[in-house]
This record gives sequence, structure tokens and C-alpha cells, in this order.
Amino acid sequence: MILTWFYFHYESRNLVMWPNFLLV
Repeated sequence: MILTWFYFHYESRNLVMWPNFLLV
């Protein structure tokens, strides 16, 4: 699950479309 979170976190930095995910 950590890999999934890390992946989304990295993607969010590039996409910048998941600010809520960053907070979580």
C-alpha cells in the first residue's frame, strides 16, 4: 500500500490535481 501512496504522491507533484491526496 505504501507503494501506491508514494506513486500517487509522486504523480500529484507532476499533475498537481490531487491536493486533497497530499493532505492525506
